[in-house]
Amino acid sequence: MDIRNFFVKKSRLEDSNNSHVTIPKSNDHQAGDDNVQIASTSSNYKNQNTPAPSDLVGMGKLIKQVELKTYPKQANGRSFHSDWYKKFKWLEYSVQSDAAFCYACRQFQPFANKEKTYTETGYRNWKNALDSKNGFPKHENTEVHITSMKMWKEKLARQNTGISVSTLVNHNILEKHRYYIKSIAEIIQFLAINELALRGAYEAEEHAERSLFSNLFKFTLKKDTLLSECAQHIPKNANYTSPAIQNEIIEILSDMVRESVVADIRNADVPWFTLMEDGTRDKNNRENISIAIRYVKNGKVFEELDAKNFTDLTLDIMEKNNLDTSRLLSQCYDGASVMSGKRGGVAALIQKKLKRNVPYVHCANHRLHLVVIKMVSDVAKIKHFFDQCILLHTFFQHGKVAAIYEGKSIVRVLDQRWSGHLAIVNVISSNFKEILKTLDAIIKSDKFTGEDVAKCIGLKSVMLGIEFRFSLMLMRNIL
Repeated sequence: MDIRNFFVKKSRLEDSNNSHVTIPKSNDHQAGDDNVQIASTSSNYKNQNTPAPSDLVGMGKLIKQVELKTYPKQANGRSFHSDWYKKFKWLEYSVQSDAAFCYACRQFQPFANKEKTYTETGYRNWKNALDSKNGFPKHENTEVHITSMKMWKEKLARQNTGISVSTLVNHNILEKHRYYIKSIAEIIQFLAINELALRGAYEAEEHAERSLFSNLFKFTLKKDTLLSECAQHIPKNANYTSPAIQNEIIEILSDMVRESVVADIRNADVPWFTLMEDGTRDKNNRENISIAIRYVKNGKVFEELDAKNFTDLTLDIMEKNNLDTSRLLSQCYDGASVMSGKRGGVAALIQKKLKRNVPYVHCANHRLHLVVIKMVSDVAKIKHFFDQCILLHTFFQHGKVAAIYEGKSIVRVLDQRWSGHLAIVNVISSNFKEILKTLDAIIKSDKFTGEDVAKCIGLKSVMLGIEFRFSLMLMRNIL
């Protein structure tokens, strides 16, 4: 999957898609000067989502000035008047909240105004609506509103002439900016594919966060001369490296993967598929739901995952992705009552929604998982073994210890995921000598505290013990 092609196609589509939004003629102090800088339209108003009433027009839509025969009256007998539209061309009215809003500020600078009355909550002080100190005239003379009106007028001028932003910008500069954005997307794609956190690790001793994303981006700048040249022309206030941009790119990547999966399912060898679903809590006690579609293509069985919610959202996902629920052959979940319950479980609810029988099968892997959990909880020696593995992980995460350790990183263990138990067993088994070597080095070193040395002596003694080594080999074979 080439993310560069995706962004090229997306940017060309946006360049050619000019929506038609009109602006009424307004006073000079509202519309502002005709010589508007192109940078003033750089805010991506299409992606901004203010919590304004739902009956107001969406981003990029024509202004809609609602005219009613009678408007709701407040306790003081005052109400909104449609005559105000003639004087204030930017004014719009929400029937849902019985409040007035500013179309220009909502469309172009919804987050620039600290006072959210005209973009989010709405103005309802009808008695003072025409007052120069408290009403519409006061808002009309604010810097944010004047700038918004300029942006609105400039947008209209571009649309009337059929000129897009991309054609107003030098073609070479535009290509450099696109290359810059694509490079950022590729870095995020690399980290996502390799299951690496963008944030990285926090260095307690230096009180600094070593962000993998920023470090990899800096490294790429050194290696890629074209990217380095592009970065020199990027405005300092628009580096496109913020967490919000990173999350947006991750969401785009998610959409690309989902589209690819759906395409594969539609082109499968047979039109039938199986639904599998499971949920677990992470270390922050947040529920993570996994929905899997199992299908056959080119004679091979595939399983594709997508994190969402239960039941209604499950069917909603399939509907949004145009997956025919009539082709749902069976369901596969764990044995928890919330999933397999005969009346209130996901399996039963899906059958009720679809109004037909969709057989439920208890996940074979989960049944094996339950056997492993039972064994570990009943055998004290095995439970102690994994507790000792966790101690090794915690100790080797310290910066000073990790700096002298030459083996593979000892992974974290989560009770909900036994693949993590297998991973830590494999790491300790394959790096047994390197771990002992590091412990010996700390014991002999004078750069560590007495507490660290005591921990090393204890961990070394445990690792060399027959019970630890036997448990290590046993669990490696079982898991």
